[in-house]
Amino acid sequence: MPIDEESTLTNFSAKQPMAQRRTRLVRWGSVVLVVFLLLVGAAFVGGHLLAERNVVGSAQGVRLEVPAELPKEPPAAMGSVQKVEGKTIVIEEPKGGGGVVYSDSAGVTKKQGEFGQTEVVVTQDTRIYRSIPIKPDEVQKGGQRQLELEAVSLADVRTNSTISVWGSRSGDRVVAEVIHILGLLAGP
Repeated sequence: MPIDEESTLTNFSAKQPMAQRRTRLVRWGSVVLVVFLLLVGAAFVGGHLLAERNVVGSAQGVRLEVPAELPKEPPAAMGSVQKVEGKTIVIEEPKGGGGVVYSDSAGVTKKQGEFGQTEVVVTQDTRIYRSIPIKPDEVQKGGQRQLELEAVSLADVRTNSTISVWGSRSGDRVVAEVIHILGLLAGP
């Protein structure tokens, strides 16, 4: 049977738009599917990040939720208390790229990174809280619990304790609205 070139070209041309439409449909379907999967993944990650917002941290397997007394936004300053003079607390905190404080195997405290001093001004309106330590038997249970705080005074802020400070920051000075003295674990 002889092949009619004209009818072959005509048939091929008639089928080509349908094939192109199918190809476009598959391509767009793939793009929509990828975008949908990315949005679902982003929603999943975002949901977990929002859930983590109310968690202070964990202490040996216990997840601690932020109590209502502490602001939800990150603190203006956080560091180790160097000295307390009158209504002023001087803390040492990481600067620039950050810093790390750790104890070596001999128990000697060491620092790595750049640190600077920040002056924290306490006013009559400043609220000061201290964490109520978690008991060892509660740590063994694990799980999630509300961080408990007690209201304290400026006299309870001690040298070498770690504090978080919320308030108005201007350079290396913070006028404190809220101070939280950290202390998550109780001794045996």
